[in-house]
Amino acid sequence: MVTGGTGFIGSYFVRDMVERGHEVIAYDAAPNERALGEAAGEVEIVKGDVLDLALLLGTMKRQGTDCLVHLAYLLILDSDQNPTRAIKVNCEGTNNVFDAALLAGVGRVVWASSVSVYGKASYYGGRAVNEDDPPKPFNVYGACKVLNEFMGHYYYEKKGLDNIGLRFTVAYGPGRIRGGTAFASAMIENPALGKPVRVPNGDSLVNWHYVKDIAKAIRLACEAKSPRYRVYNVGGDTRTVREAADYIRSLLPDARIELEPGDWGWQMRFDFTRAKEDLGYEPSYSMERGIREHINVVRKSAGLPEV
Repeated sequence: MVTGGTGFIGSYFVRDMVERGHEVIAYDAAPNERALGEAAGEVEIVKGDVLDLALLLGTMKRQGTDCLVHLAYLLILDSDQNPTRAIKVNCEGTNNVFDAALLAGVGRVVWASSVSVYGKASYYGGRAVNEDDPPKPFNVYGACKVLNEFMGHYYYEKKGLDNIGLRFTVAYGPGRIRGGTAFASAMIENPALGKPVRVPNGDSLVNWHYVKDIAKAIRLACEAKSPRYRVYNVGGDTRTVREAADYIRSLLPDARIELEPGDWGWQMRFDFTRAKEDLGYEPSYSMERGIREHINVVRKSAGLPEV
């Protein structure tokens, strides 16, 4: 069962699970069947909110859920604009998922944390961080993730709920249209369609985490036999926005990309050793491979030749 199962990351994970022969429930407050493509007919779609504990529990019990993947969440901009709503959905909603999974006897919960828990790079002096480094979020979204991580540990230690939080980096790929890192999609898709694009903070360092690698990380966390930790950093290729723009121009010489000066200052250097050792996770997509695939998906859908 996947909460947020027809969202950006959820839809990729659900399609992957269907292709592997799993029975999947996509639980979503605003289901988008089109995001599931051909897999939609093979997935049970339940319209439901994570704040509805009774529906969550009833759905898990009725279907005998083995593993629950929790991706339903208000994103960065929405969380900052409405902190009260963010606390309800992101914090109470995640606790509801933990409670329902515990009561339904679910074997494991894999849920989306974020490298937003780290906040600004200046706090860590420019070095790569691992899971033992103290969090210091600077937005509501990151603060909610810190609380989720605390509760994940609490539910594991005090109540015996097997759960794993995955700290994703900058998620990108076809279908990403919302969130604080949606700039990556605009930067790739506009040039792919011959449109200009202006990108803020063009001097920033970014860890580019292609959505198919994210789906793989989730699957590996679901399958891990004896994980030693409750939280893992997972990511992709660490490169600057300017490097990404240069690569897009190499594929599309007529690309009109304007990079505005500035740096978000996010912490973007990470140690992924734990995920490699415990989950067997290593990214399959370099920045170049991910961007090229993203461009070609967009161009193919528009009837344009691939690059």
